[in-house]
Order: sequence, then C-alpha cells, then structure tokens
Amino acid sequence: MNDTMLHLIAYDIPQELPRIRNKLHKLLGRYGTWTQFSLFECFLTKKQSVKLIDEIKTLLKQETGHVRIYVLSKDDVERTITLGGTPPHEPNTYIF
Repeated sequence: MNDTMLHLIAYDIPQELPRIRNKLHKLLGRYGTWTQFSLFECFLTKKQSVKLIDEIKTLLKQETGHVRIYVLSKDDVERTITLGGTPPHEPNTYIF
C-alpha cells in the first residue's frame, strides 16, 4: 500500500539570505523534485513529512522568509491540471 501524499512546497527567502536559500533548495532536493523556481513536489510518508518540517524549522530559525507546504491527496493529484510540463508523479525510488 502506498501511504505517501504529495507535498507541494513553495518558499520565499529574501535575496539578502542566499546561504539559507541555497541550503533550503538542497534540503528540498533530497526529498523531491524541483519543478519551478521556488517550488518542489515531494511525495512523502507521514514520517518523512514530520522530519522534513523539523529540518526546515531548524534551518529557518529566526530568519526572514517563509515556506508553505500544501499536502495533497491522491485524488487531488489526479485532478491536477498541468500545462506545458510533466504532471506530478511519484518516483520509483527514494534516495536519502
């Protein structure tokens, strides 16, 4: 049984914090696919989701900027409309 859900993660980190922005980009790349400038699609289990959120909180600390995480069900993913690109899909392997 597949117990993952799509996490659509968008971030906005100020230009004055390139180190934080780069670290966040690398962190999210370990969990999912970079699909737009500041947007990642990550298929995560509940355990992976909790771990990622904790890592993001640790990275941001008191820094300016924000991250939004939208959790989508399988039905939401199937209803996703994608124009000019690849629709969200779960990779076959996870590498951590």
